[in-house]
Amino acid sequence: MNGSHKTQSRWPVPKNHGEVLLVPSLSECSLLAASGLDRRKKWAVRLAGQDLKELVVEARREFLEVARQWTGQYLAGQEGAEDPSAPIVLTGHQPELFHPGVWLKNFVAAQIAENIGGIAVNVLIDNDRFKNSSVWILGGSPESPSLQSLPLDTDGANVPYEMRRVADWDLVSSFQERALSCLAPWVDNPLLTTYWPMVLARLQSGPRLGHAVAQARNQLEARWGSRIFDVPLGVVADLPTHQLFLAFVLAELPQVAEVYNRSLDHYRVKHRLRNRAQPVPNLDRIGPWQEVPYWLWTNDDPTRRRLFVRLESGAICLSDLRGWEVALPYQRGEKLTRLAELLRDLRQQGVYLRPRALMTTLFLRMIIGDFFVHGIGGARYDEVTDEIIGGLFGLEPPPYAVVSGTLWLAKPLGADFASEIRRTKHLLRDVKFHPEKFFLDCSSHGVSVVLSDPEVKEEVGLLIRKKHQWIATPKTPENARQRHYAISDANQRLRSFLLDLECQLRDRFGRLQELERQDTILRFREFPFCFFPEQTLREFFAQATCQLGRRVV
Repeated sequence: MNGSHKTQSRWPVPKNHGEVLLVPSLSECSLLAASGLDRRKKWAVRLAGQDLKELVVEARREFLEVARQWTGQYLAGQEGAEDPSAPIVLTGHQPELFHPGVWLKNFVAAQIAENIGGIAVNVLIDNDRFKNSSVWILGGSPESPSLQSLPLDTDGANVPYEMRRVADWDLVSSFQERALSCLAPWVDNPLLTTYWPMVLARLQSGPRLGHAVAQARNQLEARWGSRIFDVPLGVVADLPTHQLFLAFVLAELPQVAEVYNRSLDHYRVKHRLRNRAQPVPNLDRIGPWQEVPYWLWTNDDPTRRRLFVRLESGAICLSDLRGWEVALPYQRGEKLTRLAELLRDLRQQGVYLRPRALMTTLFLRMIIGDFFVHGIGGARYDEVTDEIIGGLFGLEPPPYAVVSGTLWLAKPLGADFASEIRRTKHLLRDVKFHPEKFFLDCSSHGVSVVLSDPEVKEEVGLLIRKKHQWIATPKTPENARQRHYAISDANQRLRSFLLDLECQLRDRFGRLQELERQDTILRFREFPFCFFPEQTLREFFAQATCQLGRRVV
């Protein structure tokens, strides 16, 4: 897969209704996913004191077991262990109300897995912060559409999805009613009427808000015949094999940080990015403390913060540099299994250590999965992950696909308002600076003014000749001032004969701007999937997965 990525570092967002971005083809995806274990057989790398191939086998077994257990909480028929030697197709996103183009990844992953007798798993990125307690919704009327922010819950604490409980039950439970009120002029029978009662039912069982949103979504996938497990990243991060991986990161932090930062610097140079925060910031160093590509929070303080490490003789000190600190006994060269046990003890004490974006996909792609289905944003991030994998382990990065799609909630107005606005703006500028153009018999604008009054026509002709004479007069230091004022005076006087036209153009400009605003709202692609009709979604996903054999943009 990586060969197809090297020649294209950007993937265009599908712009029109029903369009999808699918890279590479279905046959390539299936081939790459099916050959994952064969590629790993060639690895000759040791990680955390053991053969990487052995770690992979154990990690895959653990991963599939917790995915089965998690999904079995709300979906029947998940009994029995999954085969860890079967191809594993992964995807992932925050557990939120995302748009249909994001949801498409799950159906693509499930289809690839079905084609090769594999297992599809969606990882809930619940280490991310619960940033938005509102979603965008289409409001107003067809005559005057508006983009509105609809509260889902109160803001509450700025904590990760893994820790985020419902803050205002009345607000969450009334979400469907409030959303349907806005959607009434636009959508008949949105999926929300089926989906939101499922979310509320899951919340009665006690999960976090994000987890309930995801579980109800996964139930719909099963109803529609798409087999894909869900599992939160927080659950994966607590697996013994991931704790061993984290122990490796901490023990080898100087090398990890150097490769991590170098890969980011190279990415910025390659894509000419000046913003040091893009795609993610470099790992910082503050005195003896080196930042780790992991997040930290605790039961006592569930706000997500940066993790720093100080390597000492006989210990690894962890800190957030805000008052929390702990020292873990460790001698350089010692087996990492003991350090991993100490990390598991920390978790039992209410300390959460969770991988950041690049380390998340590094672990999932290199240790767990055979193929990853990314969105456009995740694929851009993983250009850096590829380089980190190569720099740390000398391995060819595992493959991935790039998938996205667009659905419109309502039909746009359809005209090219942007070009009409540019044309009208140009006409208004010419009224001010080149008014003579409008009095010519063959106006280059296609907009001409016919003068019926002979005296006015003669005066206008005189002003045009006077302006042209001054334009033809070479500019000198001696005449520059006089020349400028003469041309400006001619423009101003000619403009006075175009007042009606200028008023019409300004009115037209305002109308076009309003129509463009409305059209932009109607083309908005970020509305939550549950606002769309079920039939529209199912047809979109079915068509997209059938078209996976070719790229459509």
